[in-house]
Amino acid sequence: MARILTVLAHPDDAEIWAGGTLARQVREGDEALICSLAGDEGSTRAAEAGEGAAVLGAQVTVLNQTDRHMRLNEDLVRTLAALLTDYRPNVIVTHWEQDSHPDHVLANAATRAAVVAASGLSKGLDLLLACDTYLSSGRDGMFTPDLYVDVTATWETKLAAIRKHGSQDPEQYIQTIERQCWLHGARAKVRYAEGFRRIPVYGRLGGALRRLGGT
Repeated sequence: MARILTVLAHPDDAEIWAGGTLARQVREGDEALICSLAGDEGSTRAAEAGEGAAVLGAQVTVLNQTDRHMRLNEDLVRTLAALLTDYRPNVIVTHWEQDSHPDHVLANAATRAAVVAASGLSKGLDLLLACDTYLSSGRDGMFTPDLYVDVTATWETKLAAIRKHGSQDPEQYIQTIERQCWLHGARAKVRYAEGFRRIPVYGRLGGALRRLGGT
């Protein structure tokens, strides 16, 4: 059994960018934990995060950062490092460092700092991955995956999880992500795929986690 952790900015980001992968891994017998930086406990978005995670078979935690007003500081890094030390993930998914959304860039920086600060993580961490972004468009170019995960079998589960975030007009995201995952799937020679980029950590890129597959 492996453990996959997403550290993403907003409560619906995990479903949008990695929901099919999370559902696939859970079906294979692995554990999944979604960490959302934004989403105060007891808020509508935190409740939706729990509902979306339940559809995927994942657990969820929210860290009370404020949407569009997030701050990268020592407290955030310490909190994430403690989470990593306790959960000991084999795979971590965060945002792309070239993402055009400032909250996403902050989540990437905080995650990378926490990976370094976490105690004993290097022994079990196989992959640190960056997920896709809106229209695959970054500040200095296009997001180009080097790992594709076939999510055809969990596609409807992914959509159902996204739709749990009713406060965010989920259909607009579904239209966008369907096009992107179809294109990633065409490149991977499957119907739908989620695309990721490996982030170097501990001087290595890592391979494909057992059962994560990918091309």
